[in-house]
Amino acid sequence: MEYDELIQGALSPLPCPVSKAPAGGSHETYVTFNEVLESYTRHSSNAPRRILHSIQVHAFSKRDDGTCYTIIRKAIGLLRAAGVRVYSCGPDLYEDNTGYHHITATCEWAQPMTD
Repeated sequence: MEYDELIQGALSPLPCPVSKAPAGGSHETYVTFNEVLESYTRHSSNAPRRILHSIQVHAFSKRDDGTCYTIIRKAIGLLRAAGVRVYSCGPDLYEDNTGYHHITATCEWAQPMTD
């Protein structure tokens, strides 16, 4: 399974659109994700065994009632349940030019290498 299939599937229960970046359109609230880094882990044989995908998940909302925070918290729970390690979240930013609240969670998923 590729990282984008895993993330898309894990976040599908969210009550808003979810897609790879770029996204948005006219949605009041939505979630995007993108891969930041792909790296390879090695073991004693010095041969790569896993691909580590560093992924950012972005929640956007024009609502000023905490919706963005609620969505990113739900996303974090769904990602953890899917075996994705979430290691940072925040801050809650407000984008003056778009009117969106924006919160980012940074994650990592280890994909076994197949020969």
